[in-house]
Amino acid sequence: MNRICLLAALAVLCAGCATDPGLRVQATVADDLDVIVVPALAATAVDLDAGFAATPGEPGAGHSGTAASLGLGSFVGIAEVAVREGDRVTAGQEFVRLDDRLPRAALAAAEADAKVAAAQVGVLKSAVGKTDDAAEEIAEKRVEVKDAIAELKDKRAEVKKAIGELTETRAKLIKQRATVRANRAQAVAQRKQLQATLAALPPEAPNRPALEAGLAELNQGIDKLDAALKQMDAGLGKLKKGLKQAKTGLSKLNTGIAKATDGLAELDDAADEVRDARAQLVRLQRLASVAVDTSAVGVELARTRLDQAVILASADGIVVEVAATGDRLAPGATLVTLRREGPSRLVTWLSPAQAAATCLGDAASVHTDWGQDAPAELTRIATTAEFPPTSSATDEVHLTRAFAVELTTQTALPAGAPVSVSLQPCRSNPSGAAEGEPHGNS
Repeated sequence: MNRICLLAALAVLCAGCATDPGLRVQATVADDLDVIVVPALAATAVDLDAGFAATPGEPGAGHSGTAASLGLGSFVGIAEVAVREGDRVTAGQEFVRLDDRLPRAALAAAEADAKVAAAQVGVLKSAVGKTDDAAEEIAEKRVEVKDAIAELKDKRAEVKKAIGELTETRAKLIKQRATVRANRAQAVAQRKQLQATLAALPPEAPNRPALEAGLAELNQGIDKLDAALKQMDAGLGKLKKGLKQAKTGLSKLNTGIAKATDGLAELDDAADEVRDARAQLVRLQRLASVAVDTSAVGVELARTRLDQAVILASADGIVVEVAATGDRLAPGATLVTLRREGPSRLVTWLSPAQAAATCLGDAASVHTDWGQDAPAELTRIATTAEFPPTSSATDEVHLTRAFAVELTTQTALPAGAPVSVSLQPCRSNPSGAAEGEPHGNS
């Protein structure tokens, strides 16, 4: 009797399996989308320093360029759109061209800066050469001035020697003049005495002729002494004039030596200034050489920013959404939405009892609100139960733990769209399956 009842129960169970329509759940298309946003196009700064570094502390030191940029808060114009919604694209295909006038101008400015920086190397090198020429010229003039000082000192020594000789000669002449004057005074006294003697003698005195001859001789001697005194006075005048001229020349020589010495000091100062200027120019030349290398980086950066104005497809897929020509969008706004090529992925949640009745590879049917049906396959079952999102709550899954499952269909479906899924379980729900308990999927 018990055996008959058991067979009857099995028959009823089998009849239920035969008429079981399967599981019917709600799922969501969870395809990954590539969202391409508007880039922040930044324009490089225009360097107005022409390759020269500003001196720290001076007005405008640091950076005298004018920067132009398109960042957050700015808007980017859409110049050209090459695709439409629904178009199939391949990786690298052009999507959109943004308004690239500012990045293009920035590239031209960066290239101009690079040319200026390169030109400054030659300019500074030429300036260093000019300081070398100036230093050489100063060195030559310094030698000339030193030679002139040496020559002036030699002449001054000669003039001093001449002054000494003239002074000595004058002293001797003055002494000789005094002697001649004394001799003349003595001769004059003798003449007076002889004249007195002749005046007392009678004309017929026998010694009168001898005395008259002696008087004549004294007169001749006095005349010679007067002539000698006259020559000595003239010589003293010439010596006085010569000494005056020599002393004037000595003063001029001293002045010339002093001026030449000051000029030599000025040349030394000029040589120090030229040396400092050359050192500064050499440092600037090194900085200009560095600026040439860094300006090349600026050019590459400007080209990269210009390339950002051309938006390319990141992968093969279908265009879901694209901006229109003439739109002005802020950086970060959605420009193109691309669905990658490949099967659509559906996500849903099953209760522990439902999950226990499913297996990987189970066949399913997808039904959409717009009347599109597609076959699907169960491709993933979670190994642990979790609380599903509130939006996924059903009469089976509500404030309870559930298993996340994924299905795959070769039919492309809109990402995020809700669909109905009819899933044919691989086995009947086992009795006594507890919530959260692992199921026996193979």
